[in-house]
Amino acid sequence: MSDARTERTDFLGLLAIMEAAHNSQGWAFPYWNVLQTDAALAALAGAVRTGAVPLSAPAAAPDVTMQTSGGYLAAGQTLEVAQTYVDAYGRETDAGPAATVNMGTGITDPDTACSIGAPSTEASGFEGGLLEVWYSWTDETGGETLPSPPAQLTLPYLAAGLYSQVTVTLPATPASVGAAGANIYGRHRSGVIVTLAAVTD
Repeated sequence: MSDARTERTDFLGLLAIMEAAHNSQGWAFPYWNVLQTDAALAALAGAVRTGAVPLSAPAAAPDVTMQTSGGYLAAGQTLEVAQTYVDAYGRETDAGPAATVNMGTGITDPDTACSIGAPSTEASGFEGGLLEVWYSWTDETGGETLPSPPAQLTLPYLAAGLYSQVTVTLPATPASVGAAGANIYGRHRSGVIVTLAAVTD
């Protein structure tokens, strides 16, 4: 039953059901939505006692199709979708027949580290210390694989005002592995992980 239910029945005018453990010393908390509970109890009181089912379960499976963009479901799995019917008091039928839909083949997690080029001296970049870099593949809806193994490089400590920059090269292009792009992450001197670049073409 929807949480948006606003009407109350003429049954009990119930305010709340409180649930507490035996050792809670009387402390409890509201557990159920007030109007939902009120409607459920009214449904039990007014239920048909003839053994007849108020609603029959759906006889057919729902139509399910996969959309290839705009969603958040992970690929590489098969989903089953079924439906039920619910009356005004929240009484629900058994589930009807299930429809299945295959979410397609997902992008394989990268198993090869990227390569880090020799550092060049620039006016901006990283100070000296250990630099770790890894990447992940992304799809057109923002889905992302697990990260690759990290690549590491120790950057030199330079004179004040000078920093190191590096070139990161991925072992493959996103399109060649079925991806739409890649995210490149880095951690400098065991600090915070940051996104160094997002490859979108």
